[in-house]
Amino acid sequence: MAAATRFSLVVEDRYGSLAEEYSFTGGELIVGRSRECDIVLASDNVSRRHARLTLDERGLIVEDLASANGVRVNESRVEGVAFLKAGDVLRVGDFRLHVRTGPLPGGARSVLFTLRGLGGEVRDRAFEVTERTTLVGRGAECGLVLMDESVSRVHARIVVRPDGTAVVEDLGATNGVFVNDRSVRVWQVSDGDRLRFGDVGFSVSFPAPPDADDLPTARVIELERGRRHTGLAIAAVLAGALVTGGVLGVQHLVRASREAPATPVPTPVPASVAAPSPERAVPHPREEIGRAHV
Repeated sequence: MAAATRFSLVVEDRYGSLAEEYSFTGGELIVGRSRECDIVLASDNVSRRHARLTLDERGLIVEDLASANGVRVNESRVEGVAFLKAGDVLRVGDFRLHVRTGPLPGGARSVLFTLRGLGGEVRDRAFEVTERTTLVGRGAECGLVLMDESVSRVHARIVVRPDGTAVVEDLGATNGVFVNDRSVRVWQVSDGDRLRFGDVGFSVSFPAPPDADDLPTARVIELERGRRHTGLAIAAVLAGALVTGGVLGVQHLVRASREAPATPVPTPVPASVAAPSPERAVPHPREEIGRAHV
């Protein structure tokens, strides 16, 4: 394969999150735990110099540098060297490196989140995290070096997931990792949390989303829409109940008229021929005529 071919390596951590991406068109890349490596994989089961990746006229080649836990390509252990192609998965310790071809999107690195010192030597100092994976400790291989007796050489690892959330992991430190004064092994930190490595503490600050100022307005609009829809829904239910009740009432009357026995309906008596009042007797018409001739 020509040396001009651009390869990219997408690093997946033990949690299945994409930790970092690398791209190169030739030369060598050293993979290992040491800060001096080109691809740093912070894990106890990764050797300081674990593997070598070489891209030349033959193609992309991986070589095991006598690592303690070996190198695997598509879950097959590499004996010496192996050729890689697009789609292969290279396993180094807990990490999986996905081999791809083509350029990666460029652009300046952005600040993923910020750690602000809370006391001691780090008071009021801001540490901007720009890498997907950052080691914390006293060792030179760490991205965040804290020269404090309470901090181990490789104390912790911070991993920023593709969705922007960040996870801190205690790497077996003597004095532990604490979030809001609670000892943790693996923990997802949030904006405003207090993160402490041994005796060195920080506050966590994530960048605000671009439309953060619009969120309260959006919530109010959604709330008003919800109320309007609720009122319409209640009116529709009431109207349906009235219609249903009317239909049921008519059906009940029709059913009752069919089931009731036929009875004669009395004819109302007109007021002009109604029975006379008991106080005054009305004479018969013939009697009135007879009295007139007499």
